[in-house]
Amino acid sequence: MKHLKLYNPEFIEQHKAFKKRLTDQGRGSSIEGLSNRINEFFYFLEHNRIQSTKKITQKTILKYYAYLQTRTNLRTGGTLSSKSIDKHGEAVLRYLEMLTNRQKGQSDYEFPFPREASRDIEVLTLDEVVKIYKAIDNTRFGITNKVILSLLYGCGLRSGELHRLELKDIDFVKQEIRLSNTKTRHEREVPMSNTVVKCLEEYLYHGRNLLLPKQHCETYVMINLKGFQMSTQTISDRVRYMIQQVEITKRITPHVLRHSIATHLLEHLTLEEVAEFLGHRSLDSTQIYTHLKETIV
Repeated sequence: MKHLKLYNPEFIEQHKAFKKRLTDQGRGSSIEGLSNRINEFFYFLEHNRIQSTKKITQKTILKYYAYLQTRTNLRTGGTLSSKSIDKHGEAVLRYLEMLTNRQKGQSDYEFPFPREASRDIEVLTLDEVVKIYKAIDNTRFGITNKVILSLLYGCGLRSGELHRLELKDIDFVKQEIRLSNTKTRHEREVPMSNTVVKCLEEYLYHGRNLLLPKQHCETYVMINLKGFQMSTQTISDRVRYMIQQVEITKRITPHVLRHSIATHLLEHLTLEEVAEFLGHRSLDSTQIYTHLKETIV
């Protein structure tokens, strides 16, 4: 993609401007990928006799999508995967937001993101979530599992966010969790339902405090049986154990619990509200859950 040479002066300048915008936004490791993909978009425009950004229309976007579906994957020799096409679509929408001076996720254009990726994601139904909760006992092991389920599902936390969650991040008065060290580096405040608060309080006072070694001050919320910060692998193992107890055959991971709450929330909240809850910086990332909602039984 980066080897595709541009000749149109406007496209060359726009490509530089887009890369600078990404740098100013602190996009880090994603800068090169997005920059290369928008370079290919400009290359496509040049070779389709579109010589000005003013000529870009929704029809242009659809033609580019059709091109990507047949474009050869330079690594494998086949065609691009749905995930790769998604990334190209994200680059185009991010650029068009810059071009039209719009906020993230508020572009006037639409990119037909492939739905195949969403069909591959299994989510729990609400009845299945209730079933898992009911199957958890009140032992110290069970109390810990219940709070893991509550924070991953009830609060939509990523496993890494749960792994890094500290006591100072929890505000029981406001019933919210403040997250600063997130995947998107975007701080957010996550509301806790009464159920989540109850599970968390039970864990802190009847589970966690009994696991802490004497005179040891661990600041992380989730700790293992030795009293130290719980790893993401242990969190995944605990989720797998809970699923096995109720004999659900779906492949459920911590992130699937996040997918599940997002899908369930769309029954009552707008796409924008769910995006804010999840900490998505763009509505494009949240859009997949509208497709998942259609498949939930």
